[in-house]
Amino acid sequence: MKIFRIFVKRNLILVGFLFYFLHTFAIVAQTVQSKDVTTKLIKQFAKDANWKNCYVEAMRADISYPENQEFKYYKAMSALKLNKNNEESLETLYKIYTSTNLPTSNRTKTLAAYEYGREQWKQANDKQAFDGVTYTFYNTKSPELFILSGCALFQFASDFPQYKKDNPDLYMQINSSRDLWNAKYFTLSKVEIKHENTGLITKAGKGFITFYRTQIGPAIGDRCVLQPSCSEYFKQNLNAHGIVALPMQTDRFFREPDMAHRSSNVIIVNGKVKHTDPISDHDFWFEKK
Repeated sequence: MKIFRIFVKRNLILVGFLFYFLHTFAIVAQTVQSKDVTTKLIKQFAKDANWKNCYVEAMRADISYPENQEFKYYKAMSALKLNKNNEESLETLYKIYTSTNLPTSNRTKTLAAYEYGREQWKQANDKQAFDGVTYTFYNTKSPELFILSGCALFQFASDFPQYKKDNPDLYMQINSSRDLWNAKYFTLSKVEIKHENTGLITKAGKGFITFYRTQIGPAIGDRCVLQPSCSEYFKQNLNAHGIVALPMQTDRFFREPDMAHRSSNVIIVNGKVKHTDPISDHDFWFEKK
């Protein structure tokens, strides 16, 4: 014991460094373990199609690990499944798969591209849809995602046949992998295009939204405390319900101050506190086609 005390006195710096190293190692190990547990939980929610819990956990993880692109992917993807923050979520997916500066795995990049492409396909944005799913087909290292993206592109050509004519080499490769497909992959990769309302009121409303976003919005800043923003809410309403969007938007203007004080559905968007208020909470009475 006496020899140990003498050693400590003569090597205080070494002992201090050793203690600091062990303490730091314990903290890092605990953080990594916590991060791994969170990742497994989020993936399980996604596998079970439990999108509400997937979104909540991914949002928490994104706050704790803002540099982790996988958490951003799951947050954006689950938000799209819940019809929340559509524009922001699409932008997030696009950044993940196109950025060359972010520390992103091949799996996360190709998954983001695939989901981005499918969502654009739903909205009949054929160029963005084709680019996203094609990126996945050419770059994924996952056999299952390779099959899904190939099957998706095959079905995409039914909605937009010009892409098959313009890309014969790509579709030759897709056809060569058809032996790997089965009914499951056809079902999982199929997308139903959302046919938007194209009436006069809808066109006029969208024109006003464009004017507001380009001329008025930048001058007054982001004042809306609800998510999606009032302009995005109006746009989604116009697409879904046409002229009915006008009274629904008026109703939202009256609800906004009250929701800011009473709503418990709080999320963080670009560092700001927002209250979720999707149109799906208010058009339950509308007959779905």
